[in-house]
Amino acid sequence: MKNTKNTFFQKFGKSISSFEFYKNAKKTTVKSSIKYLAIMILIFSLISVGQLVYGMIGLYDLNVPEVTINNGIIETDVEQPYVLSDEDSSLYVIDSTGQYTNLDEFKRGVIIMNNKIIMKNNDYEIKEIDISNIESFTFNQKLINKIIFWAIILVSILVIIFLYIWLGIYTLIFSLIGLLIARIFKTKLKFEQTWIFAAYALTPVLVFGLILDLVGLSFPFRNSLIYLVYLIGIISKK
Repeated sequence: MKNTKNTFFQKFGKSISSFEFYKNAKKTTVKSSIKYLAIMILIFSLISVGQLVYGMIGLYDLNVPEVTINNGIIETDVEQPYVLSDEDSSLYVIDSTGQYTNLDEFKRGVIIMNNKIIMKNNDYEIKEIDISNIESFTFNQKLINKIIFWAIILVSILVIIFLYIWLGIYTLIFSLIGLLIARIFKTKLKFEQTWIFAAYALTPVLVFGLILDLVGLSFPFRNSLIYLVYLIGIISKK
C-alpha cells in the first residue's frame, strides 16, 4: 500500500513502529509531508498548552480577599494582618496595622500596606509602589480570574507559534544531518527526501520524549539522540 493512501493516524503509528514505512514515505510529496507535520505539531502543541493550563487552573481557587484602594488608602474586609502565604523564604501579606513593614528576613514576597506596596523578588531587587495617588481600584478573585483567563489564551497562542517555529527549524536541521548520514552510508538521497524522513521521524521523537517526561527520565540531548537513531535506522535501510 502506498503511503499516500494512509490516514494521518496510520502514518503516525507507522512512523514510530516501522522503518519499512519510510521506504514509501520518501515517494510521497513534500506538500503531503508538510500537511502531516503541521497537524502533528498542532497536536503536541495542544498537549503542551493543556499541561500549562492544568498548572494555572489552581490559581482560580486562591480565595484572595477583596482589596479596595480609595484615595490612596487600602481597605479590606478581612482582619489584618492577613497572611496569604508564610513560608520559610517568602511572605505575602495584607497589613495596614504596621506589624509588617519590610521583607528583610525573606528572599521574596509582597506586603500590601496602608498607602504603599513593597515587593521583593530576590535579595537585590526590592520595589516600593506608592499608591497614595490612586483614587479608586478594586482587587479581588474575580479580577484575578479574568487576568488568568486572558493570560492562558495569550500564552497558549505564543506556545503554539513558538513550537511551530522551533520544531520547523528542528526538522530542517535534522534533514541536513540526514544528508550527511546518507553520504556516510553511500545512499543517494535528495534534500527533499531527507526532509520528508525528518518530518515523519519527528513523531517518535516527540512521542518518546513525552513518555520519558512522564516517567521523569531526562538526559542531555535526549530528543536529538532519539532523532539521530531514527534517521540512522531509516537511511541505513534504504
